[in-house]
Amino acid sequence: MFFALSGFLITGSAQRLSLEIFLLNRVLRIVPALVVDILVCAFVIGPAVTTLPPGVYFTDAGFFAYMLNIIGSAHFELPGVFTGLPVPQVNGALWTIPWEINCYTIVPVMIVTGAVRQPQATILLLSAFVTAGLAVEHFTPTEAGNLLDLHTLFVGRGAQLITAFLCGILAYQLRDRIPMSRMLFGACAVIALAAALLLDMGATERVANRLILLPVLAYITIYLGLSRLTLPKILESGDYSYGVYLYHVYLIQLAILPGPPIFVGTAVGIVMLVLIAGTSVLCVAAASWHLIEKPILSLRKHHSASS
Repeated sequence: MFFALSGFLITGSAQRLSLEIFLLNRVLRIVPALVVDILVCAFVIGPAVTTLPPGVYFTDAGFFAYMLNIIGSAHFELPGVFTGLPVPQVNGALWTIPWEINCYTIVPVMIVTGAVRQPQATILLLSAFVTAGLAVEHFTPTEAGNLLDLHTLFVGRGAQLITAFLCGILAYQLRDRIPMSRMLFGACAVIALAAALLLDMGATERVANRLILLPVLAYITIYLGLSRLTLPKILESGDYSYGVYLYHVYLIQLAILPGPPIFVGTAVGIVMLVLIAGTSVLCVAAASWHLIEKPILSLRKHHSASS
């Protein structure tokens, strides 16, 4: 539900900043760290663990396809990398990047039109998106070729992210009318827990059920995101969330790679995996923040001062 919190926070920025500064902030926040992640994976991790000779690895079409992640075209595999693991993906988490870009294209339009300050406009947009999803859901993606793209946009996993993002936008616009209370948080948590226990995955992915669940999950996420939680000292020194997102998948894969049986089927194995992978992810995410993200983000202040 990161997209709900993202929609909430980004709307605050969109209401305060000019279109130029808003777009610059988004580019600086996403692109540099993403580029470094892709290059590290392709030129360091890949050659170190691939089963292919270097000459074959670096000339394989899959190597060049992986670079397209930089421009938001999701590709999850590198030639010969992690092929012996249950899920032979290098970084499956990157599937959300194209959808994040889609969400970010909504906000500039809202800034230009003034809709970023009008909850009625967001309600209209959210209603239209959900209505389209309900209509497309009646058709299977195989009934007609052009319905596949519509199904992906309005019904598939990405549609959940867009709906959550719009819920976050609306929550910020109505923030003065939505109480941030423990009682409401508890009620939402009970609904979410009941849905997790009673509904199967197929049911939770139906558009009608999303209409109920996503606002509930959006409230939970925003409530927790805005709460003053006591964090360990290491987590208070920076925003490591993006680094965790970028690096966690292939660092977990690297932890599993030396001996998958160690981590399969036993509680001890799972604990070992969490400790090894969790520590490495946190360390790399911290390095990403302090060496890449934070210095790059400081450019925003310099640009704002000179504008």
